[in-house]
Amino acid sequence: MTTPAEQLAALVSGIREDDQLMQDFSRICDCGGRVAGSPGEEEATRLLEASLSRVSGGRLEVQRNDHPLWEADRFHLRLVPGGEEFACIPLLGSAPTPPDGLVREVVDLGLGHPEDFDRERHALAGRIALVRHEYPFTADHIHRDTKARMAEACGAHGFLIAHQEHGAGPVSGSSSGRPSEGIPSFGVGAEAAARLGRDGSGYPAVEMLCVGHAVTRKLPTLILTLPGECDETVVVSAHIDGHPLGESAVDNGTGLACALALARAVGSLKARLRRTVRVCLFSAEEWDLGGSRRWLDSLTAKERQNIVLNINLDAIGGDDSLTALTSEFEHLPAFVKDSASSIGMDIEVFQPLKDNSDHYNFAELDIPAFRLLAGFERPASALRFLLTGQDRRGLVTSRQLQNATLAAGAVLMKAVNASPEEMQALRKRTTNLMERRTG
Repeated sequence: MTTPAEQLAALVSGIREDDQLMQDFSRICDCGGRVAGSPGEEEATRLLEASLSRVSGGRLEVQRNDHPLWEADRFHLRLVPGGEEFACIPLLGSAPTPPDGLVREVVDLGLGHPEDFDRERHALAGRIALVRHEYPFTADHIHRDTKARMAEACGAHGFLIAHQEHGAGPVSGSSSGRPSEGIPSFGVGAEAAARLGRDGSGYPAVEMLCVGHAVTRKLPTLILTLPGECDETVVVSAHIDGHPLGESAVDNGTGLACALALARAVGSLKARLRRTVRVCLFSAEEWDLGGSRRWLDSLTAKERQNIVLNINLDAIGGDDSLTALTSEFEHLPAFVKDSASSIGMDIEVFQPLKDNSDHYNFAELDIPAFRLLAGFERPASALRFLLTGQDRRGLVTSRQLQNATLAAGAVLMKAVNASPEEMQALRKRTTNLMERRTG
């Protein structure tokens, strides 16, 4: 019988010798942006399914469930008068405009923080709100959904969010609310924002057109089970779907490639592990985390209770630093850091709960969960190009992908071999979360 230390050493060796990691990453990027329900996502799903089906000792299940989506047919953003057209992209699930579009003045709110909306509240009713996209991985980041909801609450008829870096192009992302609800919402580039600022003649006006249709797609969830000695389970998750711009390489080709490599490494171990490992690849993450929520809802209370940890892999390349968002589980930061240090690595931690990836759905069910992430609090990193056409494979190095896989693997091995008492202790929540729930 091999010891936990020997199992960890074998897993690390397997990851270091894995020559498929970057090949998988490149093949996933070949599928393009992989918007949920698109041909690109379907192509990526076939690739992922084929790879997981070859994992030694694994049992693969493919689920497909109906999910409501909304697809744009025609859209544009033009200056009025003059007709100058701006590069733009409807946010996922944007509400439509009238069939002939709408012409409205634009109010520039800068970053679009609450104080900006308070200052311009009197001017927003019946106009279009323009805000700036912020680097998403900081402690004080305000999500675009929050900004869109503030715009709607102020009576705005449309919403524009602009990337701050010239040359990056339009920024994508999800819109607030359910598909086709809320207000028409576009991502634009820094160049458009520069043209739409208020000048001496007043607010500039634009024609905004977004016409589309509701659609229901059967979206995939891939579940690879690597049975252990008991029913207690460690879930490794990553999301398949992405955005219409670029290759969705960092977000989330990196997490998918890492998940495949971990599956291979665990499958190649000679001894059965103490706990079961389940690799779950979800769709609809970019649509309100819908795929993982639906899967968790399908489990029995006992099956959910058997999940001792979720390791969520999302945007783990594009920078050399790694951070675990540990979701306000009191003992999880030390657990993660100790795991990484056992193989000579360091993972930073950020303890507040963030609803920015699939780990959130696990955490809301009191399942210990963290998101592994690159580039936290590093706004100059390549992750600043997430959600743009620049999110391509060249932003990620093989070293970054391998190190992220090693770090995740170290936590995985500690979780599958830790004592029942140590894993039960991970479920303890901080007072902060309890206050948030009851307040």
